[in-house]
Amino acid sequence: MTIFLATLGDPIWQIGGGIILLAALVLMLALCSPEIHLSLWHQWLWTRIMLLVCFSLFLVEDRAWKITQIARCLGSWVPAGYPLHRAIAGLGSNQR
Repeated sequence: MTIFLATLGDPIWQIGGGIILLAALVLMLALCSPEIHLSLWHQWLWTRIMLLVCFSLFLVEDRAWKITQIARCLGSWVPAGYPLHRAIAGLGSNQR
């Protein structure tokens, strides 16, 4: 739970999430505007595509932040030259 709270408190994560959220809101308002001449079906389609892209960016940002946190924590006990992907894979097992 503390990792989740630390994630919410990180300013980089907040700024990145806020930018993605504002971009999604602006694009949704632009797509539904009467100045953009789209049929109802195209408005529905492009709104869903835009939401999917913004949600994907949000998930990528979240995963990148968690990977950097794991790498930062592993740096204290993983020997120099040890492959990082093996250390991360070993977190779930009982072997070290």
